[in-house]
Amino acid sequence: MSNGPLYAMGGAHPNALDGFATGKRGPERPQEILTPQVVVDFVRLVLGGPIFFDPCAAVDAAGNQQGLVNAYAYTFETNDPHGLETKWPDGTYCNPPYKHLKAWLAKAVSDASDYSRPAITVLAPTRGHRPWFREARDAARERGFVLELNPIAFLGYEQVFPAPLSLLGFNCGLTIEARKAGLRLGGFL
Repeated sequence: MSNGPLYAMGGAHPNALDGFATGKRGPERPQEILTPQVVVDFVRLVLGGPIFFDPCAAVDAAGNQQGLVNAYAYTFETNDPHGLETKWPDGTYCNPPYKHLKAWLAKAVSDASDYSRPAITVLAPTRGHRPWFREARDAARERGFVLELNPIAFLGYEQVFPAPLSLLGFNCGLTIEARKAGLRLGGFL
């Protein structure tokens, strides 16, 4: 536990989620964090039904994917990254390992640009200072929406995530109901 001057002033204190935003904690820090149900519900509203495909689905001890029901992210270090190799269909939701965020956002932009224009949604920490994030954000804004989320806690954590989060929607139209629900979660860009 830190006892430095910043800690005494209420800053620089230990955070249970520290490292998730950047992935800098290394392989000992799991990248598997579960999407809050309020985000899953909004994504289902945007998609007009269930999530059809989750390229980052968590895998339970029996090897069953959990993502289609609960929209989990999976541990990149312990599972093959097939989600980066598979073509993403219409109705895809992705909560990628943030340690490899650049690759996952590039995949979303690439597959959303396919001639079939699949609806793809991605939950990601906002990295406005990175050119690759700005490219993905701008592509989503052009073909769908960008929702900057209010601070949220992932399932299993009491603290909110330590970095701003965005939900990028590629090839997604928003109904009035979805717009209202989105405004309760944050603000559209």
